[in-house]
Amino acid sequence: MHAPEDEPMKTLRITLDESLAHEVARAVSKLGTTRSAFTREALRDALAKIDREELELRHRQGYERHPVRPGEFDMRSLPRPLPLRKSP
Repeated sequence: MHAPEDEPMKTLRITLDESLAHEVARAVSKLGTTRSAFTREALRDALAKIDREELELRHRQGYERHPVRPGEFDMRSLPRPLPLRKSP
């Protein structure tokens, strides 16, 4: 989900409370990165989390519409694998 290296950047101006700004400063110092890089990665992580949550919701809604039937995923109902042949 990373942007291509040659993609133009857009400058955003954001406002943070003092304590969050301080935590970000400590984190970027510890990680050896920049505030911009740290923020880009945090935003990508947040967007990926939203995508995962939306997918989980769609799955949940699908199972609510079409519940699993008893035995549908019962291992006993699956075909057994063929035995391995011993080489001569």
